[in-house]
Amino acid sequence: MNVWRRGPLSRNPYYHTAFRLARVPRETTDRTLIVELVSQTRQLAEAVPDAHSIRGKPVADSEINRAELVLLDPRQRILEELLEHPESLPAASPWEALGREALEMMEAGGSTPLKLTNPKPFARWISQCYGRSLCAPADAGLLFGAAELELPPPWGRPGTR
Repeated sequence: MNVWRRGPLSRNPYYHTAFRLARVPRETTDRTLIVELVSQTRQLAEAVPDAHSIRGKPVADSEINRAELVLLDPRQRILEELLEHPESLPAASPWEALGREALEMMEAGGSTPLKLTNPKPFARWISQCYGRSLCAPADAGLLFGAAELELPPPWGRPGTR
């Protein structure tokens, strides 16, 4: 099934999932809770039409009804779960803290170096990079041309005598 055929091509189907139309969290699987959340969304949309909008456009009551049918049907819900994604990726706490510290250091001018408190996660990556650099053929660098990296034959280059 092509998800782009669900509506006009100008409307991104990943933003208009049943979960977002009905304002139901993806983790919610209890039927009675789903029905309750959908009815709350419906009441909100009827009371204040602009209160529930996606990408600046208010959600219609017919879209909420369709979303409820999708969420209550197990087969359609599974397909809808494949389209639903979080707005932002969940932050990995140690990496987020390290990234924040790196940004602060760059903004401050980088007067003090970053402290590497636990190098174990980088050990495998460092050994792979080190192994690749040892096994890789010599590469022409910025300052050297091909002639500087080439081994001259023991009897000299032809035409240089």
